[in-house]
Amino acid sequence: MSTELGAETQIKSLDDVPAVARLAARQAFFIRWYRAVALVPFTVLIFIALKFFSDTPAGNIWMDAIYATLGWAIAVAAYAFYITFWGFLCPVCGYRFGSGEKCKNCGLPRHGDGSIS
Repeated sequence: MSTELGAETQIKSLDDVPAVARLAARQAFFIRWYRAVALVPFTVLIFIALKFFSDTPAGNIWMDAIYATLGWAIAVAAYAFYITFWGFLCPVCGYRFGSGEKCKNCGLPRHGDGSIS
């Protein structure tokens, strides 16, 4: 029932469409880990700057690096927001799938056998 796989193929879950399954896996990763991906570089840089280089006069270089990591954090958070709410379209109905275990519109499950990976 999908134009992506051909008319004779029945889609029973997102796992049946590899391209969409990769996007769904990326969405699940970012829903779970976006805070760490965003804030670990900032935290490590702050620790290094304060612990080892707090007495050096090159404060502007460290401030620029801190601003760069904050920009990274904002970019990661924005991407996580985007992929969570507008990440991909359901291959069956064509509407946004959402972040749940089933499509908000047609009820297509993420995984066909009931397992969560």
